[in-house]
Amino acid sequence: MRDGEPVTLRIITQGREERLAVVLVDQLEAFGIGAELRVLESGAFREAVDARDYDLALAIGSTMGDPSTVRERVFGMKRNNERFTGDGRLRALADAQARSLDPTERAELLHQFQEAYAEELPTIMLVNTVWAAAHGPRVTPFFFPDGVAVGIPVAVHKYTFLK
Repeated sequence: MRDGEPVTLRIITQGREERLAVVLVDQLEAFGIGAELRVLESGAFREAVDARDYDLALAIGSTMGDPSTVRERVFGMKRNNERFTGDGRLRALADAQARSLDPTERAELLHQFQEAYAEELPTIMLVNTVWAAAHGPRVTPFFFPDGVAVGIPVAVHKYTFLK
């Protein structure tokens, strides 16, 4: 309720995330939060994001462990970026980890970045889909130690195919 009136969130997504968006809407409504879902084709989705014509946008993305992608995801201006403009400390940590060539130093900077991000909270992940990786005896999935890819361990990485 806002000012005694029921709240209805305007949620947008693209077709490939529609099933996930329906689950999100159902869960929000179970908690008494109204939700209006619009499933858009990619061009209309981009326009709605650029116009900020939504309350929640459900989009899927990953940094895949690339240090410059971490910066782009948080500070970039593309439709699927967070477009965060505040907190110089957060940007300084993102820049420092992207420049670092020492894996230990970079991991420490990313841990500091994660703490600062949690304090500032430019966006919040509401749902994370379950990922599975199939492999045979010739391929062993590689995971970044301690989830260096913004804390999310992923197996889809080129190191999987190296010895």
